[in-house]
Amino acid sequence: MQLFQEAREYLAAQYERDVLEWNRLEQEKIDRQTKYDADYYRWDALRDEGKASAVNCPICPEPTKLPEYPKYPTKEEILAMAEFIRDFTNDKGV
Repeated sequence: MQLFQEAREYLAAQYERDVLEWNRLEQEKIDRQTKYDADYYRWDALRDEGKASAVNCPICPEPTKLPEYPKYPTKEEILAMAEFIRDFTNDKGV
């Protein structure tokens, strides 16, 4: 039971790291789009005033494809990790 608990804690921590990384990538995507929108609206205002041309128009960034949102580990994955820990520690004599 203790190995199962340790495996669950390890995989839950890994899941949390994956979620944080996914959130970071999503925020980066939002920031990039926000910056482009601000640049475009600033350029549009300058164009209306006659101070900017098409050459100065900001280029839209390539759309960022986010990876699939992380999934919380299943009982089977936790059990497999617990068995891996048990086998690993048995081999090392711990």
